[in-house]
Parts: sequence; structure tokens; C-alpha cells
Amino acid sequence: MSDLIYPARYYHRGGVSDKKFVLDRMACIPPEKQQEVADEFERLYLANGPIHVRQGRYDAKVYLNEIARAYSTGKLKSETASDDLTDYQRHQEKMKQEERATRKKTSKAVPPPSGVKDKVKKEIYTGPSIIEMAEQARDKKRK
Repeated sequence: MSDLIYPARYYHRGGVSDKKFVLDRMACIPPEKQQEVADEFERLYLANGPIHVRQGRYDAKVYLNEIARAYSTGKLKSETASDDLTDYQRHQEKMKQEERATRKKTSKAVPPPSGVKDKVKKEIYTGPSIIEMAEQARDKKRK
């Protein structure tokens, strides 16, 4: 049996689940397109957040049903382009580019102002230790 890629997030609460619906539809989609379809399904499903999924669930199910119908009737076919990448590889590259665009950009450290000396005075604590302070507090309670 081949490994079927399907969305990790779908509706399942209180004994009601969309898993059978999702698996049946994903089986109609070619393996190289399954990841792309699963990603889009999850994006639509979680459009309003993970709690309020009523509209997102509806949109995701309609999308998945239409894509599965298009592949099963032959309206859509997976192809390789002139760059010899499959649809799955192209989708992976697209997802990587989107991830890179959303990453937090690291910035260089800001140099100190020109009037600040480079050497910072380190102050060494010379007061009582924590143990000594605890003993002093006990002594005060006893008196």
C-alpha cells in the first residue's frame, strides 16, 4: 500500500469526524499533488483559527471535493514542467520560499554611542550571602 499524504488537521469532535471523507478524496489525487492539496486544505480549515472552524471546515471540504472530482474526471492532470520538477517538488520549493520570506530577520548589534567608554565597571557584591541573611532573619524572630 502506498503512503497516502493527507491533512493533519481536520474536523473530529464528539464522535463526528471528517477523516473518512478526507481519505476518500485524497486517494483520488495523484501522490505528487497530495502535499500541496493537504497544505491548502489545512490553510482553509484554520482560516479563522483552530477554535472557530465552521466556515473554514466548509471551505476546506468544498475545495477538497472539487479538486478530487477534477482529478477523477480527468480535468486536472499532474505534469512535469520544462525544469524537470514534479508538481510535488515545485510545491516544496514554493513552501520553502514562503517560509524564508516569513522568517524573522536577524539584525546586527547596534554599536554604542560615540561618547560611551568601552570598559564597563563590574560591581562585585560584598554584602551578606543568602544564608547569612536567612540566619539574621531567624535571629530576629527569636528575639
